[in-house]
Amino acid sequence: MIICLSASNKTTNLPMLESLNLPDENDAMNAICSYEPVKECILLQTCHRIEIFCSMRKKHHGKTIDQIVKIWSTKAGVSLDILRKAIRVYPGREALIHLFNIACGLESMVVGEDQILGQVRTACVKAKENGTAGLFLRKAFMKAVNVGRRARTETKINEGSVSISSAAVDLAVLELGDVATAKVLIIGAGEAGMLAAEALKGQGTSILIANRTYSRGLNLAERVSGKTIEFERILDVLPDVDLVIGAVSVTSPILNEQQVSSAISKSNPSKKLVLIDISQPRSFDVKIGLHPRVCLKTIDDLQAVIAKNMRNRESEAEKCKLIIKEELERFRSSDPLFHID
Repeated sequence: MIICLSASNKTTNLPMLESLNLPDENDAMNAICSYEPVKECILLQTCHRIEIFCSMRKKHHGKTIDQIVKIWSTKAGVSLDILRKAIRVYPGREALIHLFNIACGLESMVVGEDQILGQVRTACVKAKENGTAGLFLRKAFMKAVNVGRRARTETKINEGSVSISSAAVDLAVLELGDVATAKVLIIGAGEAGMLAAEALKGQGTSILIANRTYSRGLNLAERVSGKTIEFERILDVLPDVDLVIGAVSVTSPILNEQQVSSAISKSNPSKKLVLIDISQPRSFDVKIGLHPRVCLKTIDDLQAVIAKNMRNRESEAEKCKLIIKEELERFRSSDPLFHID
């Protein structure tokens, strides 16, 4: 029989989830497998979930779950009462459905995200190397990976930007067309700027990074095969760029209408300048958007795109569930080993 003990963003808050983390994964899996009724164990831990999958003898179902919870409590250093309130138990068929849902991205904070697929595969490999994943769980996890791949191939569950940074790049493509020939200035080398830069790197774009701390900007520039400039030189390069993404923490705008108008006057008369402001508070004065050769987009524009894409992904989730149902029955009938109920 397969079971899953699960703690995730759906069962508890993130601070509590962090406290439930099992710091030594191999030690935790070994401890669980040392309890005689448990045959196998795979631990899947990410920023937003802790999943303990086990195969065991069905007649020991209740006692085994209690023992796994006790081991988890000890290894994480949290009380049993707190842990029991934060977890959900999936037995038999439900555990396998839950695993397939995870692999398809249906359980993720961002529906359809791709990273979880690799995390499912990695969890299986780690458990195999640790000697706690036998034939049953390995086949179950590899099946989950295949189901996740099929869901992403046959549906649009992972299509459309669902982060501010990726939505900014999508909007830039809409405004400029082929960004591969564009020159881009990214102001800010924090997480938002980094994500935008990495998305543009995949487009083959020429990237400039400006950051208050020059060394941090240099590190990001090297990471995305770009170049860095001093923060004070932003106005100097503005006439030469096609796209500016503001991803910097400020108390007041760093670019105003007069500065941008001056830069535009020094560039090709047929050229359009696209500015996308993903800073909070805003880093570009809203009046900049009044210039006839400037296209200014803000977080409000991006959030509308994201909301639409999320709705599309949620509708695609129904198609994924049909794939999961079909693959579950195929999996259960493929081998006498997989009598999971």
